[in-house]
Amino acid sequence: MERAVVFTNLVLAFALIYFLPGLAFLLWRGVGSRSAAATVVEVFVVSMMTTIWFALVFNLVGIVRPGSFVVLALACIGLTGLGIYRLPGSIQIRPLSGTPQEWAHRLILIAGLVMLWQPFLEYSGKIITHWDALMAFRNFTQAFAADGIAGNAGHYPQGLPALGAVILELTGLNEQTLWLRQITNVFPALAFLSLACLFRPKHWLIFGGTALVLMGVLGNFNSIQTGYAYSYTADMFVMMAVLACIAAVRDSFLDDDLNPCLVLETALRRDLIGIALWIGLAAGLAANAKQIGAVMCVVAPVCAYFLTIGSFAARRNFAALVAGSCVLFGGGWYFYVVI
Repeated sequence: MERAVVFTNLVLAFALIYFLPGLAFLLWRGVGSRSAAATVVEVFVVSMMTTIWFALVFNLVGIVRPGSFVVLALACIGLTGLGIYRLPGSIQIRPLSGTPQEWAHRLILIAGLVMLWQPFLEYSGKIITHWDALMAFRNFTQAFAADGIAGNAGHYPQGLPALGAVILELTGLNEQTLWLRQITNVFPALAFLSLACLFRPKHWLIFGGTALVLMGVLGNFNSIQTGYAYSYTADMFVMMAVLACIAAVRDSFLDDDLNPCLVLETALRRDLIGIALWIGLAAGLAANAKQIGAVMCVVAPVCAYFLTIGSFAARRNFAALVAGSCVLFGGGWYFYVVI
């Protein structure tokens, strides 16, 4: 019975980290016509950043407790149910068709994920295995779960420890590291999917870019999985988040020919608010992974101004909204340190 409870809580923890907040956000924003890769990246990135943001708030007020995360999960489940209920009665699924370039893009994406799957299975649960990195991750996570921050972790944004605290609190496996290590196994795959979103099939650069990243990931997978320092895993985290943020900007603002396509109005529409929140969540995840990721909180608002179509006032208002979203989600740990 106890094992069943632990397993149920473990499933809930990973659902909260990876799926529930992102799915609720996607249904609120609108399913739209985005690609499957873009949908997966958005759900995962939004879920991780939302969980980190609430975990930081819980830590600040001293309520990093199982009940806090259960309430958050139940709220996401309720919002997801409401979003599903409000979906149109009939959803049209586009037939699978396309140009030769689009089919080549799909085949490369599938081949890349298949090639990555074998290392995932072989090294599952071994991303942080050396004693210093493993001990650091566990100590940072335990300190965060205890409503604090480890003294030797003060120079790291607390994205990874915040996610780890969800698992520790919901399962009570304080001395177990296997499930903590599973959090990071998705980073290479999400980075690859973000790259697929970044390069559209119309551009043949997808072949060279995807091949180079795929070869780099495969060639260094053992180093990724058994990185000797906690910092290396944080590097993988921030690389994935930066790629996701760039892909979000490119997908939201530019068409297939890399021309601005988002037309703004002085009054902010709901879809524009959704785009601003999505970009802010992606930039925030990068900032909470490592300090260098905070650069995206500056780049994103600049792109929101110069890569959109509209009057000066409309672009200014939208860029300000994106900047506010970036500060809201990306500034959490930095404000926490000041407080």
